[in-house]
Amino acid sequence: MLFYVLPTLICFEQIPMLKILKNSFLTMVINPLPTFIMVIGTFGLGYLLFHFQALVPILSMSLFAFIVMMPARRAIETVQTKKSSGMIKIIRVRP
Repeated sequence: MLFYVLPTLICFEQIPMLKILKNSFLTMVINPLPTFIMVIGTFGLGYLLFHFQALVPILSMSLFAFIVMMPARRAIETVQTKKSSGMIKIIRVRP
Protein backbone atom coordinates (compact mmCIF):
# COMPACT_ATOMS: atom_id res chain seq x y z
CA MET A 1 0.00 0.00 0.00
CA LEU A 2 2.82 2.40 0.78
CA PHE A 3 4.05 2.15 -2.80
CA TYR A 4 0.93 4.01 -3.95
CA VAL A 5 0.75 6.79 -1.34
CA LEU A 6 3.13 9.24 -3.03
CA PRO A 7 1.81 8.67 -6.58
CA THR A 8 -1.77 9.06 -5.31
CA LEU A 9 -0.78 12.23 -3.48
CA ILE A 10 0.74 13.60 -6.68
CA CYS A 11 -2.25 12.70 -8.87
CA PHE A 12 -4.92 13.91 -6.44
CA GLU A 13 -3.54 17.02 -4.76
CA GLN A 14 -6.55 18.46 -2.93
CA ILE A 15 -7.88 15.46 -0.99
CA PRO A 16 -7.42 14.59 2.71
CA MET A 17 -4.80 12.09 3.83
CA LEU A 18 -7.37 9.47 4.87
CA LYS A 19 -8.80 9.39 1.33
CA ILE A 20 -5.29 9.17 -0.10
CA LEU A 21 -4.64 6.09 2.04
CA LYS A 22 -8.00 4.59 1.02
CA ASN A 23 -7.38 5.25 -2.68
CA SER A 24 -3.85 3.83 -2.52
CA PHE A 25 -5.14 0.67 -0.82
CA LEU A 26 -7.91 0.22 -3.38
CA THR A 27 -5.46 0.79 -6.23
CA MET A 28 -3.20 -1.88 -4.78
CA VAL A 29 -6.06 -4.36 -4.47
CA ILE A 30 -7.52 -3.71 -7.92
CA ASN A 31 -4.14 -3.86 -9.72
CA PRO A 32 -1.95 -6.65 -8.31
CA LEU A 33 0.39 -6.86 -11.32
CA PRO A 34 1.83 -3.32 -11.02
CA THR A 35 2.22 -3.91 -7.28
CA PHE A 36 4.15 -7.11 -8.00
CA ILE A 37 6.31 -5.26 -10.54
CA MET A 38 7.09 -2.58 -7.94
CA VAL A 39 8.08 -5.15 -5.32
CA ILE A 40 10.29 -7.12 -7.72
CA GLY A 41 11.85 -3.90 -9.06
CA THR A 42 12.57 -2.59 -5.57
CA PHE A 43 14.23 -5.82 -4.50
CA GLY A 44 16.14 -5.98 -7.79
CA LEU A 45 17.37 -2.42 -7.31
CA GLY A 46 18.39 -3.23 -3.74
CA TYR A 47 20.30 -6.28 -4.95
CA LEU A 48 22.00 -4.26 -7.71
CA LEU A 49 22.96 -1.44 -5.38
CA PHE A 50 24.23 -3.91 -2.78
CA HIS A 51 26.66 -5.38 -5.28
CA PHE A 52 27.62 -2.09 -6.94
CA GLN A 53 27.77 0.25 -3.97
CA ALA A 54 29.44 3.04 -5.90
CA LEU A 55 26.13 3.61 -7.73
CA VAL A 56 24.20 4.38 -4.51
CA PRO A 57 24.79 8.15 -4.48
CA ILE A 58 24.12 8.45 -8.19
CA LEU A 59 21.19 6.17 -8.98
CA SER A 60 19.48 5.05 -5.79
CA MET A 61 16.65 7.56 -5.39
CA SER A 62 16.02 8.34 -9.04
CA LEU A 63 15.79 4.68 -10.03
CA PHE A 64 13.61 3.90 -7.01
CA ALA A 65 11.26 6.74 -7.95
CA PHE A 66 11.14 5.50 -11.54
CA ILE A 67 10.48 1.91 -10.47
CA VAL A 68 7.63 2.98 -8.19
CA MET A 69 6.05 5.82 -10.20
CA MET A 70 5.69 4.20 -13.63
CA PRO A 71 3.61 1.16 -12.58
CA ALA A 72 1.71 3.28 -10.06
CA ARG A 73 0.78 5.84 -12.70
CA ARG A 74 -0.49 3.11 -14.98
CA ALA A 75 -2.44 1.50 -12.14
CA ILE A 76 -4.06 4.81 -11.18
CA GLU A 77 -4.98 5.46 -14.82
CA THR A 78 -6.51 1.97 -15.01
CA VAL A 79 -8.60 2.62 -11.91
CA GLN A 80 -9.75 5.98 -13.28
CA THR A 81 -10.69 4.36 -16.60
CA LYS A 82 -12.63 1.60 -14.84
CA LYS A 83 -14.35 4.15 -12.63
CA SER A 84 -15.38 6.38 -15.56
CA SER A 85 -16.68 3.42 -17.58
CA GLY A 86 -18.79 2.21 -14.67
CA MET A 87 -16.90 -1.02 -13.99
CA ILE A 88 -16.17 0.12 -10.43
CA LYS A 89 -19.08 1.33 -8.37
CA ILE A 90 -18.48 3.39 -5.28
CA ILE A 91 -20.70 2.45 -2.36
CA ARG A 92 -21.32 5.33 -0.01
CA VAL A 93 -22.28 4.60 3.56
CA ARG A 94 -24.24 7.21 5.44
CA PRO A 95 -22.67 8.24 8.76
